[in-house]
Amino acid sequence: EEKKYFIPNQFTNPNNPKAHYENTAEEILRDMDNKVDVYICGTGTGGSFSGTAKKLKEKLPNIKTFPVEPASSPLLSKGYIGPHKIQGMGMSIGGIPVVYDGSLADGILVCDDEDAFKMMRELSFKEGILAGISSGATFKAALDYSKENANKGLRIVVLSTDSGEKYLSNAYNY
Repeated sequence: EEKKYFIPNQFTNPNNPKAHYENTAEEILRDMDNKVDVYICGTGTGGSFSGTAKKLKEKLPNIKTFPVEPASSPLLSKGYIGPHKIQGMGMSIGGIPVVYDGSLADGILVCDDEDAFKMMRELSFKEGILAGISSGATFKAALDYSKENANKGLRIVVLSTDSGEKYLSNAYNY
């Protein structure tokens, strides 16, 4: 019988990190003229982080790469899953997905729920970037990282992996 469905299963599909290895990383390298010191990306499946970080580390051996996870669900940094409100972030499938390669991480950054929502709104209202909640968390973690490493002249790339469009009716009132 002919199958009438397709399940991409982004948590186990090797094409998830492969797409970011072949495309996202190449776009970053091209647009940044191969000059990137730090790469920061939120983690849902870990595919965006892993695929992009792998290629960036191959091309730029001194780059530092950091995944971001919810502070209240620190599976990568502390080994447990907890409740959080950062939709699209946090490896809450019961474990670390096979598409995530932790060996590529130079550390783990975290963000609180409230800070993620606050940054999402700030990106929208002050910068004109309609980012989603997980992007708010990623940008907040990147901002904190940049403050801790101020005056070092670092070129930091932050990958925004969601849009705020689907949150217009509720998240902007948080």
